Amino acid sequence: MIENIYPTYYELCKSAPLLARKAIVRAYEETGNISEVARLFRTTRKTVRKVLRRWRERGEEGLKDLSRRPRRSPRKTSAAVEGLIVAERERTGYGRDRLETKLAGIHFQ
Repeated sequence: MIENIYPTYYELCKSAPLLARKAIVRAYEETGNISEVARLFRTTRKTVRKVLRRWRERGEEGLKDLSRRPRRSPRKTSAAVEGLIVAERERTGYGRDRLETKLAGIHFQ
């Protein structure tokens, strides 16, 4: 068994996530064993597989952090309604509550 010279994956990820993922790939290339790599970095085999899959699919680019932004916002106010509210606010100077009362009778599509 190889002596554990690596910090934990969690410790590495806090300061340098890209470096941590590269280290997993490098350790896998050296050992060729997912279980051994997971033991070295004190993480799960699932995490090692995920890093290796992303590396195989997209290379170096796949090791970078992925966006956390939602793909869609189903409750987002439409641009037309937002424009109407902004225009009415600029015209009247009303705040949120008065605008809500004033625009309550209008049905938006």
